[in-house]
Amino acid sequence: MNNSQYSKQGTQNSVPAPFLAHPAVCSAGVDYVIVVCCRFRAIVGVRVAGREYWSQSNGVKISDTKLHKINVPRSELDREGGYTVIYRRMLKRLPYRPVTGRQLEYKYGFRPVPAGDKVGIYHVADAHGMREEPASLAARHDDIDLLVLNGDVINSSETETQIFNHYFVASDVTKGTIPCVISRGNHDLRGRLAERLGSYMPTVNGRFYYTFRAGDVWGMVLDTFEDKPDDHVEYGGVTCCHERRLEETGFIKDVIARAEEEYAAPGVRHRLIISHVPIATVNQPPFDIEKDLYSEWCRLMTEHIRPTLMLGGHWHQNRIVTPDSELNHLGAQCTVVWASEHSGKKFSSAHITLDGDEIKVTFDYTYKESETHSIISN
Repeated sequence: MNNSQYSKQGTQNSVPAPFLAHPAVCSAGVDYVIVVCCRFRAIVGVRVAGREYWSQSNGVKISDTKLHKINVPRSELDREGGYTVIYRRMLKRLPYRPVTGRQLEYKYGFRPVPAGDKVGIYHVADAHGMREEPASLAARHDDIDLLVLNGDVINSSETETQIFNHYFVASDVTKGTIPCVISRGNHDLRGRLAERLGSYMPTVNGRFYYTFRAGDVWGMVLDTFEDKPDDHVEYGGVTCCHERRLEETGFIKDVIARAEEEYAAPGVRHRLIISHVPIATVNQPPFDIEKDLYSEWCRLMTEHIRPTLMLGGHWHQNRIVTPDSELNHLGAQCTVVWASEHSGKKFSSAHITLDGDEIKVTFDYTYKESETHSIISN
């Protein structure tokens, strides 16, 4: 890793004036998706090791948006240890000789998740529009290597500002210098812009479920979609989630078929499953959906993937659900951590340390002292 040029220039401490937040470096598939939220319409790119990558559509640089997603090969950014954001405000997008502002550049150092050592993960779920609370809790820890935003960080996808809260929280915690992983929660499927959410959040082939790699951590992000049947009156007939979950089963089986490229690849020491809804637990009606399908997911993971840990939220509770727990209804054979206690302004998030066979989970609360639990990996 050669980040001397970025160290000399210094990582941006305050958010640069053209931006609404520091970039979020999201691990998704074989790439990082670097997300940049701008105050104005602009063309935006990222330079890594002398090569430029752009927010573009089939060779046309995108400007008619305030949020840009730029794919950068993970291996290149990990090796380089830094990146430069390139920004030019779009003044007039004319058919001939478009008019832009001058080019501005902002350097960021980057620290990939370390391999062969302890890994510190910070988990935020069910913030429901909160920004200060998750950031203040994360500030209690100086050993965060990976941020996980595990669904319902927003109340709905009604407005761009609401969707941007993912990147406001990521900005406050990572400052653009460490990777994050973002999953979709059920509230994210609601609102005027939900049908366009793929334009605003990291996806792989347009899907919100995918695998990722971060140091010696391999992970699978699941999309549990909505939390009630598709015909529930609350949805007004606008969801078709069941068929998409069936397709996701095929994705899980495909990952298993490619085990040597995925969770059995050289150097993988930890296997994470990230899912907004903890799939191993069945709740009361109308939330008791997909028991057979989620049982199949748990079986496939138990027999093939053998996860180190599952991370979930959704139920607005903090719990450590072990394989022998009465809450493990569907037979998950690894510990499942629920980390999302939330009631009014009372909020919590969690710091997870992976250290060999030992896992430490610290639940942080805005209204009381943190509490730490130790788990032995299965």
